[in-house]
Amino acid sequence: MMTRRQLFPFVITFLAWIGLRPARVLSDRASGHWEIRRVREGDEEGLLELMRSCVAETDSLFGLCSPDQWSRQWAEGVVGERSQSLVVTLGGVIVGYMDVPSERTLAGRSGPLYRNAFWCGAAGVRTDILDPSRGAVVFRHLIHRVLSVARDLGYQRVRCAAPWLQHPCLSKPFTDYRGMTAQAFLDEEGRRRFLLEWELADAVEALEGEGAATNLNDVVS
Repeated sequence: MMTRRQLFPFVITFLAWIGLRPARVLSDRASGHWEIRRVREGDEEGLLELMRSCVAETDSLFGLCSPDQWSRQWAEGVVGERSQSLVVTLGGVIVGYMDVPSERTLAGRSGPLYRNAFWCGAAGVRTDILDPSRGAVVFRHLIHRVLSVARDLGYQRVRCAAPWLQHPCLSKPFTDYRGMTAQAFLDEEGRRRFLLEWELADAVEALEGEGAATNLNDVVS
């Protein structure tokens, strides 16, 4: 799962990342038109299903892990407090999610607070619904969109934690990307994790080079 203690699922950022498993048969609900949009009221159950699916089995997106963190309270907090966060839907079903940092005010003035980095605490795709190739496309697209938004808000870097050094949706290990650093640490359970930090300008450029698209309907069927 993507927590400050254990991972990202990047994330980007890019905030968790292991191999995508073979997909189950698509349901009638999860077919048709792709859309990327902000979270909204009514998304709570879809967000819970997505994040819990990411930790449900050993070969899930983030591997077998306790789903306790992904509570109704967490989902309500996303919709109520992180309303700029993005979801990807397929036929109206939420199949992707990622945190977007908030635009904040400083000293009573409106506008973005130009902090250097933001923490990405949750992101994922429904690898129990999407096949590996589509899941990878969706995840890259979502990361690209979120990091682009964060850059436009004035952030310079994204931080997250991950249990491994290469995401299956990306073409190479994190440390082979320009502007990316990875620092090993042990979480509270004594498991080895990596604190990742990626310069947003470098991240956006790299993701574009790996095929992140502006319209999912143009690249996935």
